[in-house]
Amino acid sequence: MKDIIIIYLFIGVVVNLGYDLLISWLTSVDSVNKKLRFTIGERISFGLLWPVGVVVATVASIRTLIKIIKDRD
Repeated sequence: MKDIIIIYLFIGVVVNLGYDLLISWLTSVDSVNKKLRFTIGERISFGLLWPVGVVVATVASIRTLIKIIKDRD
């Protein structure tokens, strides 16, 4: 059981790192609002609830791709 919890938390840390890297890249490429950065409390919450964030991001990406494909036609 401890192994599962450690893996879950590790994935949460990796997802947080990915989000931070994405925001860093976006702020360097474009003038993206720096308020998109997480506070410590938000990092902890996101680290624990990362599956929800991953599902929301995946669904939003799929919807955007579908819209782009429909707009081409």
